[in-house]
Formats: sequence, structure tokens, C-alpha cells
Amino acid sequence: MNEQTNWEAKTEERDIRYYFEVLTKYAPLIFIITVITTGLAIAITLNMHKVYQGKVLLCIEPQDNTIIDNVRVSDQRAYALRQTQIQMFYSRNLIKMTLDTLRTNSLLSFTIPNRKATEAQLITAFSKKISLKSEMRTDLVWLYVEDEDKRRASAYCNTLAETYIRFSVQRRMAVMQLYYKQMNDNANAKKAELIAEEQALLEYKSTNNYQNVPGHIELLNSEIAELQHVLQNNLVKLDDQSLSETEKFTIGDENAKINRDILHKRSTIIALDEIVKNVKVREMQLESTRSQYRDLLALVSKFALGSNMENYNVRIVDYSEVPTSPIKPNAINNLIMGFVIGLVLGLGLTFFLEYWDDTLKTPDDVERFLHMPVLGTVPKMAKSNNVQDLERIVEFYPKSIITESYQSIRTNILFSSPKPIKVMVITSSAMSEGKTTTAANVAEVMAAAGDKVLLIDADMRRPRVHKIFGEDNDGGLSAYLVGMKEVGDLVRKTTMLNLNIINSGHTPPVPVELLNSPRLGELVKWARDNYDRVIIDAPPYMVVTDSAIIAQHTDAALLVANGDRTPREQVKNCLAQLKKINVNVLGIILNNVDISRGGYYRYGYTYSYYRSYRAYRSSYRSAYRSAYKSSESSKSDKEPKTAAANPADNRRKALEAYEKLLKEREKANAEKDNKDKEAQS
Repeated sequence: MNEQTNWEAKTEERDIRYYFEVLTKYAPLIFIITVITTGLAIAITLNMHKVYQGKVLLCIEPQDNTIIDNVRVSDQRAYALRQTQIQMFYSRNLIKMTLDTLRTNSLLSFTIPNRKATEAQLITAFSKKISLKSEMRTDLVWLYVEDEDKRRASAYCNTLAETYIRFSVQRRMAVMQLYYKQMNDNANAKKAELIAEEQALLEYKSTNNYQNVPGHIELLNSEIAELQHVLQNNLVKLDDQSLSETEKFTIGDENAKINRDILHKRSTIIALDEIVKNVKVREMQLESTRSQYRDLLALVSKFALGSNMENYNVRIVDYSEVPTSPIKPNAINNLIMGFVIGLVLGLGLTFFLEYWDDTLKTPDDVERFLHMPVLGTVPKMAKSNNVQDLERIVEFYPKSIITESYQSIRTNILFSSPKPIKVMVITSSAMSEGKTTTAANVAEVMAAAGDKVLLIDADMRRPRVHKIFGEDNDGGLSAYLVGMKEVGDLVRKTTMLNLNIINSGHTPPVPVELLNSPRLGELVKWARDNYDRVIIDAPPYMVVTDSAIIAQHTDAALLVANGDRTPREQVKNCLAQLKKINVNVLGIILNNVDISRGGYYRYGYTYSYYRSYRAYRSSYRSAYRSAYKSSESSKSDKEPKTAAANPADNRRKALEAYEKLLKEREKANAEKDNKDKEAQS
């Protein structure tokens, strides 16, 4: 768990460093884009016309809708109504009324530039001058009108506000008149309905003789009561035992007649009650219609009163005054916006370029994408320097930071494998990666450490080792492989102690056939027996197959990649090919890396260190050249100067003269310091 946490922390730290490196690398680009956009913002601001703003404070209250629906307007409804009225300021009818008012008062003077404007175009242009802002939790609204003339801005704003009030009043009166007409029509219809119901009720009462119905019902009830009394007496008589059968039959027949009469009277009463009920229902319906008619008459009277009065729900709180200062252009805001836009564009372009840049720039790139160790990084030299300064920089500039890089590479080579690495091949994935320069300096730094080193130039297509060490290219490896030379005739000494070289020789028609001969293995075996370190400079691996043949005779291979130029996929393919033939690849050497662009502080380089190295290098080169010229001029005029003279000998003598010059300067500085101390004491 702790290991995983540490790994995540390292990954996060690496990502932070990566972003910092990217920003540092492209800082000049971000700075240039930001300066350009900021400059454009300033230029645009200076060329913009001044714009003034008139502003009027309005109070827009909810309309009194109780006349319409007797319901109090809710807060949400009030907000919706206010927003609706705010949007009405952009209506074309209102703007047209405003333009007409301005023309009438001789205040309309703005036009559309460079063309004759129509009325529709003027309305559209004027609408773009308008803006509104509502104050939160209030009925207050700010009305703004912009114009290039400050007096016009104020006049346009005040006129628009006043026109809107007239427009809203007219609109409300038109609505109330429409409601008045509708309510009046409804009242007339209800009146006709009321008259019809009254007439129908009168006819129903007349038809059914309604005025006599209550008395008739009362009379029938009394008759029924009398008949029931007689019927009761007859029932008592029937209980008398002294009555004859004839008398009992007579009383029974009389009781039957009485019951029939009672039933008839009761049915008559029911019919009369139905008439009374119908009359009451019709009277209730008539009363409801009469109440509705009275309500409609009340509404008609209210609308008639409201249609003749101005109901102001919009009013002006503060009129616009002539503005004293323009609102546009806002120099500070434009400057900030230009700066922010430039910064965003710069950052966006930075990460876009970084995303599409698939080159190997840092050791982290090698480890992340290739999963290979980095044996070292070689800083880039200034363009003003001679190429020869870098090709043998270990010998010519022993105190430089690049020499220290090669020393670090030597150390990493020695400790990168548990088995001793004696014979190694140095190659690259493509041409112009700096493999020959790397091979020469690695050989020199190993020789400087005391190892007996042999540098073999096996690049028989574009040989350069002989040029670096000031030798001719006669004989060499090609002559040995064809059997024209022996090993003893190949080795040449250099000006550096413990370092010998074997040139490539003349370029054969098909170098790969020579490299396939057994003599190459014999040469490597002889070199292994006679030298501590054997370094073979081979052609680029992805260009020709020479390196694959050479690598079979070595202990390990070193792959050189040019920083900021070599694509990752190219190196990855090269590594895959080497692994297929079972070549032990020790690691990658990043060459020609510009450490001044940032991102290499954690690899042992700092820009201040790099800058101090450049100053040291400049003074070293200047003194070296002066010593070289002195060495050339000190030769005897009688001594012949032939073309066969070895330039390396001249450089060695010049270096000795330079070391002597440095000692003399140090001695002079020490004597001066002693004199200063004696003077002070």
C-alpha cells in the first residue's frame, strides 16, 4: 500500500514537473502571443469611437388585474408581467413611435454609416442601442440607450421612456375597451335571457292558475281530514254486535267510497305540489339570472369608467442627465481581456504543439515511452561554435559541462550491466543524430580515465572518424576486410594518450558484404584481447543493415538520439529490431539537448551553470586560438609547411601553450593579491 502511494506521489510530482517544463520551454511563444494580443487590444481601443450612455430609472409595477378576474396577482405572475413589459421596449412599434417623436422634436440625427438608411434599418439600428437591467427584489428597472453623442444618448433615453409610458397606456386602454365591449355584449345577452325567463314564469303561473293553487291545496286537505273522521266513526260502528248484516254492508260500502275519495284528493294535492315546486325552481333560476345580470352591469360600469382614465403602472423615477464620460472603450477591461486572450491562446498553442511533438526531449520521455534507461544527456553547443569544438570537446575543453556529461555517460556505461562491457557499438536510428561525435568523445573520456581504448570506424558509407582526428582515410577497415591489410597496419595513434583509432578506409561498393566476412570477428577478437575498451562507430540502424551485423560481435549497443528532433516511434522501432536479433541495448544517449530552455534542472544542469560554461568556453576558445596562432608563428621560416602536417599535433602544442598561459596568469594574479594585502597591512 505504501509503495503504491509513493508511486502515485512520484507520478503526480512528475506530471507537475512535466507541465512546468512545457511552460518553461514555450515561455517565449506564450510571451510573444500575449504581447501581440495585448498590443492589438490597445490599438483597437485607441481606434474605437467613444460611446456615451443615457440611463433612466423606471418603476414597473404589476397591473391591477382585479378588474378582470378578482384574483390577486402572485409574485411569480408579477415577475413574468414585468419581464414582458421589459421586452416590450424592443418592439418595433414602440421604436417606430419613438423615432417619430424624435423627428417631431428635431432630435433624431443618427444615421447608418456609408449608406442611405430605410425606416426598417433605422429601427433595427436603434434597437441595438437599447439595454435594460432589472434591480433584484424591486420593481425598479434601468433603461440604457447608447450613442456616440452624449446629448443624443440622454435625449433618446428620455424620449424612449416617455413614449413607452404613452404606448403602455394606449395598449391598456385598448385592452379595457375590448373588455368593455365584451362585457357589455354579455350583459345585453343576459338581459334578454332574464326577460325570457320572467315571461316564461308568468305564462306558467297563468296556465296553471298558480294564484289559486295554495287555497285549493288547503281546501283539499281539510276535506280529507273530514272524510277521515267519518271513516273513523264508521269503523267504530262496525264493532257494535247489535247491527244487522244489512247495516254492516251499508257501512262498509260507505267506507269504500270514502277511501276512493281520499285517494283522488291526495293525487290532486300531489299534482298541485308539483306546480308549486316548478314555480319555485323557476323563480330561483330567475333570481340567479337577475344576479348575474347585476354583476355584469357592475363590470360594465367599471370598464366604462376605466376606459376613460389613464391607469399608470409604469412611471419614470429619474430622468437621464447628459453623461460626462464615455462607457466605451474601457481601456482597462480591453487591456485585461487582450492579456487573458493572449495567455489562453498561448497556453492552448503550447499544449497543442507539445501534443503533436513526438520527439524525445527529456530523459522522462525516454523512460515513459521507450521504457529504456538514459545513459546521459549531452547539452547543445551554441551555433557560433565550430563543429570541431564538439567533436573532440573532451580533449579540447576538459572543464566544460559537455565533458562532464560524457564522463557521466562513461560511468553509467560501466555500471549499467552486471557483466563487464568491453566491446560496444554506437549507432542511431537515423542519420545526423550525432553518433560519431558521441563515439569519439566517449572514447576520449574512457582514455582520459586510464583505459586503453580502440575506436573503430565501421561506417563505411559516411566515414568521419578520420576527419575528427585529422587523419587520412587510406587503408583502414575496408582494406583489412578484403585482405589487403593486416591488423598491425590499421591502428593509428592519436594526440590523446591511450586512444587509438582504426579508420573505415575507402568506401566499398557493397559494405554489408565485407562486414559479413569472418575477418570482422577476428578483428573484434584481436581488439578485445589487446584493449580495455573497444568502441565501434556503426551506420544508422534503420537506414542500412550494417549495424545489425556489427552488433553480433559486441557486448552491448548504445543508441544515440538527437534531442527535440528524433521521433519516438523511430527509436522504438529501432529498439524492437535490435531486440529481435538479441542485441544487449544498454540505453539511450540524448544528444544535442538545449538545456537552456528549461526542464533539466533535476538532471544536474541549471541555466546559470550553462551560462557560466558558455563564458568559460568563450574565453577558453579565444585563448586557445591565440595560443594556436602563436604556435604557428613560432615555427622557423625555414621549416617547410607541407600538406601532410598533422593538425592534431598543432592543436596539442596549442593546448600546451594555453596551459602555460593560464599558469602565468594565475601567478600574476597571486602576486597582485599579495601586493594588495601588503599595502593594506
